[in-house]
Amino acid sequence: MVELTSKNLLLIIVIAIVLTISLAAFFLLLRPPEETPQPPLPTPPPEHGEKPGPKSPGREHGPVEGDKYFYVVVWIPCKCAGDKGIATLVIYPKQPRYKEGAPVVVTSQGGHTPGSIKLPEPDFDPYGVVWVEFLFPGGRSGEFESGGFFDHGGRACTEALYSVLQYAQGKIANTAGKKITDYASYPILTDNVGVIGNSNGGNIAGVTFARYKSGLEGVKYVIFYETPAGDHYVVGDLGRKGDDPDPRVDADGDGIPWDDARNLKYVEGSCTETSCTIDFSTLDYDPQVGFYLDNNGDGKANYVGRYPRVRTDVDGSGALEPDEDFIFMSLHVKTKEGEKTVYSYLVTKAAWDKGLFNKVSEKVMKPEEASNFWLEREICYHYDEISQNMPWLKVMQLGFMEDHVQATRDHPHIVINYNAFKKRGHWVRLNPDKSYIEQLAGARPGIAENPANIELTFDNIVQHLLLFRNVKLVIQAAVLEMADRVQFNEWSDDLSGVLLGGAASTPTCRYEIEVVEGRLVEAPNGNKLYVRIYQPKTSLYDVKFPAVIFVAGGRGDAIVADAWSQKRLLGVAEYGIVEVYFNPQGVGPPPYRSEGTPDFGGFRQQDDLMSVILYVKSLPNVDPNNIGVVSFSFGIATAAGCLGRHPELDVKYLIDIEGPSHSVIAAMDYGTEEQRENFYKSFGHWSLAKDPSPENEAWWREREAYRYIGNFTGAYLRIQGEIDHIQPRGIYEHALIMNNEAVKGKPWWVRIGLAEQGNPVNKIYPLDDPSKWPKWIPGRLKDKWDAVVAKAVLEMVKMFGGQVCDFKESGGKISVHDVDVLENGHLLLTLFTVGGGPSKVVELDENGDIVWSFEDLNFAHGAEIRNDMVLISDTGNDRVIIVDKNTKQIIWSTDEITLSDGSKLKYPNDADFIDDNRILITDRDNHRVIEIDLNGNILWQFGETGVPGNDLSHLKFPHNADRLPNGNTIICDSENNRILEVDSSGRVVWIFEGGLNWPRDADRLPNGNTLIVDSRNGRVIEVSPEGSIVWSFTGLRLPYDADLLSDGKILISDSGRSRILIVDRSEAVIWELSVTSLK
Repeated sequence: MVELTSKNLLLIIVIAIVLTISLAAFFLLLRPPEETPQPPLPTPPPEHGEKPGPKSPGREHGPVEGDKYFYVVVWIPCKCAGDKGIATLVIYPKQPRYKEGAPVVVTSQGGHTPGSIKLPEPDFDPYGVVWVEFLFPGGRSGEFESGGFFDHGGRACTEALYSVLQYAQGKIANTAGKKITDYASYPILTDNVGVIGNSNGGNIAGVTFARYKSGLEGVKYVIFYETPAGDHYVVGDLGRKGDDPDPRVDADGDGIPWDDARNLKYVEGSCTETSCTIDFSTLDYDPQVGFYLDNNGDGKANYVGRYPRVRTDVDGSGALEPDEDFIFMSLHVKTKEGEKTVYSYLVTKAAWDKGLFNKVSEKVMKPEEASNFWLEREICYHYDEISQNMPWLKVMQLGFMEDHVQATRDHPHIVINYNAFKKRGHWVRLNPDKSYIEQLAGARPGIAENPANIELTFDNIVQHLLLFRNVKLVIQAAVLEMADRVQFNEWSDDLSGVLLGGAASTPTCRYEIEVVEGRLVEAPNGNKLYVRIYQPKTSLYDVKFPAVIFVAGGRGDAIVADAWSQKRLLGVAEYGIVEVYFNPQGVGPPPYRSEGTPDFGGFRQQDDLMSVILYVKSLPNVDPNNIGVVSFSFGIATAAGCLGRHPELDVKYLIDIEGPSHSVIAAMDYGTEEQRENFYKSFGHWSLAKDPSPENEAWWREREAYRYIGNFTGAYLRIQGEIDHIQPRGIYEHALIMNNEAVKGKPWWVRIGLAEQGNPVNKIYPLDDPSKWPKWIPGRLKDKWDAVVAKAVLEMVKMFGGQVCDFKESGGKISVHDVDVLENGHLLLTLFTVGGGPSKVVELDENGDIVWSFEDLNFAHGAEIRNDMVLISDTGNDRVIIVDKNTKQIIWSTDEITLSDGSKLKYPNDADFIDDNRILITDRDNHRVIEIDLNGNILWQFGETGVPGNDLSHLKFPHNADRLPNGNTIICDSENNRILEVDSSGRVVWIFEGGLNWPRDADRLPNGNTLIVDSRNGRVIEVSPEGSIVWSFTGLRLPYDADLLSDGKILISDSGRSRILIVDRSEAVIWELSVTSLK
C-alpha cells in the first residue's frame, strides 16, 4: 500500500548527500596558470543611480515577531530576477547594538544551489545586528521565490548580491516601495554594512566587489568562511573530505583523521593565487567517471560503488594509497550552447596537453571555455580589481583545523586568500578575537589567538586554525567583532576584550552537547554496566568540566529509551556539566540492560555506583575535584549507602530528591494498601514495622539511607516538595530524619530546599512541631522539575569552584500544541511554556484577543469543546479533565475515577469526545489508546498497557488518535514512525510509514487522503490511500497539529516556532500569528 519504502528513501538521501558533497565548492573561479593571458573582465550592469531592474508588484511577508527580533521577507528589484525580484529575509533586532543604531550584515550563500531562506528560531538572538540573507535568481525556498535563472555564481548572482547590498545601504527600495530603514523605529547604520562570504558565496562576493566601481561605499568588511578561492578547490582537485570513508578515523596514520581522501599527486605548498602543482602524468579519461589519475597504470578507472557515488579506495583500507586512482569532479551547467560539463582549468589544460580531448564528449568544456567560465565566477582572478575599487575593505578570514570540504593538510585556500588581501595592503585577520568567541560560547573552548596581519604560510597555518568547530557561533563572533571595529574605528591588531557598544544584547551561555553511551563501566564482579553520558562536545571545548551522576528511583533503571527521546532528569550538560546516567546490574530494558542480576539498593548496587564514579573521575574532560551525585526517591538507598561506605571517593555533594529515610517510608506504610503491595511485588519485602524478622532486617540494613548519610563527608542538599511524589500529604519525616542525621554526622554542609527557600544550613528540626519545620518547595516537584534540579546542581557545582553557565528562567516563552477552529470562527489554542511553567487553554477572537481561558494546567496538549464542556488533556498532571466553559470549574477528572483495569493515565496527550459519555484518550507513556466512559470503564483499547512494541498489536509513544466516521481509529504511532488505522476488533487495516520522523497528528480528509504532521521532519504532508504523497508544506519546526479548513486551506500549529499559520495548496502562507505574547 505504501510506494516509498524506508530503504529506497535512505538510498535517495544518500545519493543527494553525495551530490551535495561532490559539488561542494562551486561558485568559484580560477584563472589558468599565471603565464596565460587573462580574458577581459565582464562588463558590469548599470552603476548606482540607475534602477537595477523592473519593479515587481509590491509585496512583503511579515513582520513576524520573535523573542528578540522581528523579521520581514521582501523582494528587491534586479534585472537578473525579472518582475519577481530577489526574495530577501531581513531580521531586525528589537534593540539595536549601539545607541546610534543597528549595523547590517548580508550573507552571500554558498553551495551549488540558489540557496535557501531559513526563518529564525523563536529564541534567535541577533545581538543588535540586522541580518540579511536572500535567494539567488531562480531560487525557491518554501513559499519564497526569486525571479530569473540560476547561473551557478555567474553574472546574475553578482548582480543579485549588488542589488541586495544597495538595499542594505539604504540606496534603493524594495518592490513594496520601502527601504531597509522603514521597518525599524531606530536608525539603521547603512554605513556599517558587512558581507559574509559563506564558502562559495565568498567568490560571488569577491567578483561583485571587482565588478562595481561604485555603489558599495557603505560595505566596510567581508568575512570569508573557508572560501575555496580557486577552481581547483571548488571541484576538489586536491582531495575532498566527503570522500573519506570515515572522517573520524585516521586511516593513513598521519595524525589527521579527515584527510584520507586527499590527492597524493598534489605537491603540498605549491599553490599560488591562481594555480597549484599536481602531477598529471597518469591523467586519463573514462566515459563513465570522466577525467581521473590512473595511478595503478592498468588503463581503466578503478573504483567501488555506483557512479556518481564512487570511491577509489578499492582495497578498503580507509585511505587512498599511491597505487589507487583519483577521480576528478566536474560541474554540470546550462549555457547558451546547452548543457556543459566543466572541470577546473588545471585539469582541462592538462587533458588538452595530453591529447585526451580526442575521446572526450563534446559537452566537456575546452581550456578557453573553462577559463572564461571560471573567470566570471572566481575571486582569485580579481584581487587587484577588488583592491582598486574598495581600498578601505577589511577582511576576516575564517579557518578551522577540519575544513568543511577540503582534504588538504596545508590549507592552501585559506593561506592564499588571506595573503592576497594582506599583500595588497588590506587589514586581515584569521578568525575572530578570542574574547568574542568566549562571550558567545559562555566558555573557554581552547582558541588559537591570532592578531591581525600575522605572517601566514603553508608551514605554520595549522597552528593558527580553530579546533573549536561551532561554525555558526564563530561566524556570529566575527560579525560582532567587525561591526564593533567599524563602529568604534578600532583597527589595532589585537583586542584586550569585547568592544561593548551601548545596548548590545547579553549572550546566552549554552554549550553544544553530545552523547556517549554503551556498556562502558565494569562493576567489581566483572559485569558490564550500561552508562549514558551527555556532555559538552569534546571536539569544541578543550577544558575539564564538573560532572554529576544520577541515581534513579524504583528499581534503578535510569536509561529506558534512546538518548534523545527519553527525558533527561538532570538536563545540565548545556550549562557546562557532564551529566551521567547508569543502569545497575540486571536493570533496564534489553537494549540498555546491564549485565548481572539486580540487587535493588543493596551493597552490590552501591558498588555499581562506586564503579561509575571512578570511571567518571578518570575521563579526560571531567574535573575530578568537582563530581556530585543526584538521587531520586529510592535511589537514595544506593547513593547514601555508596557514599557513606566509600568516603574515599571524595564526592563533593549529594542532592537527595524526596528519598525515603527508612523502611516505613520506603515500603509505603503511610500510603495505600495498593502502594504497599506494589512495593512488595517489586522488591519482595515489607517494612520492618510489618515484618521484623532477621531476614528482613538484614535486607533493610543495607538499604535504609539514614544509617549511612552521617558517614558521607561532602555537602548534603535535601530537595523536598510541599506535596511529595508518592507519600501522602503532610508526611515529611523522611526529609527531617535525613537532614538531622546528616547534621549530626560528617557532612560539613547540610540544608533542606533551594537557596530561595531561605532555610538555614546545618539546622536540626523537631519531628513533632510543624511550626519549626523548614520551608518546603511549593507544590509538586514534577511541575517544576527542570528548574529545581538545575538550580540545585548549579549551586553545588559553583560551591566547589565550577565555572558554568548561570541558570536562567525560561522567561515565560509561550508556544502552542493543539489549535482548532470553533463554530463561531474563533480559535481554541492549547498553550504551554517552553522549558516548563504555566500552561493554559485560550479562545481567541478574530482580532487575536483572548476572550476565554483556563489556566490551572501543566504542559497541556489538547482541548476541544462540546456543548460548553471543554475537554482538556492536562498532560503534565497525568489527567484528562472536563471544564464547564461558563463557570470555569472542573466538573470531571480522571483523577477522581478508577479505570476498570486499575491502571492510571501516564502522559495523556489527546482526548476526544465520542459522545457525551465516552472519551477517546491517547495515553502516550502507557503506549495505548483507550475509549472510556465517564465512570472509568475501558470500552475499547489498542496497545498493551505499559508495553511498547512495533508489531501490529503494540504502540510506542502514540499521539493524537481520532475516531473516524466508519468507526475505525487512526493513530500516530510516533516512536515507530508510522500511522495506523485500526478497526473496532483491533485489526490494522491501513498503515503508512514512508520516511516519517515522530508523526504527531493524522486526520482523515473527506477525499479519503490523510493529512499527517511529520514533526521532526518539519513538514505537513497529505498522502493518498495508496501511500503516495500528493501535497506537502515544509520549513516548519516540530509542528504539532494540522487541520483542513472548510475553504481547503490548512491550519497548522508550528510549535517549534511558537506560531500558528494558515497555508493554501500553493504552499503560500495566507495568515500567521505568533503566540509568544499570549501570556
